Amino acid sequence: MTKDITINGLTQNQVDMLDKLWSLGNCEALYEYTTSLSKAQRQQAATLMELMRLEYLDTAIDNGETPWIQ
Repeated sequence: MTKDITINGLTQNQVDMLDKLWSLGNCEALYEYTTSLSKAQRQQAATLMELMRLEYLDTAIDNGETPWIQ
């Protein structure tokens, strides 16, 4: 299973936000965190989560880890 993903070109603020998002243990914690953010920060968080999802999928495909594709 894919363990490491890399997203290049992020600012330190974006890296810090991704670290925070990654550390949240469940959907409730994610909801609580994101609803505490300003609109611009929520948009950034949503964009970063999408980048993380896409990079995870790209890495899994590159590594041949595609059990959902038959």
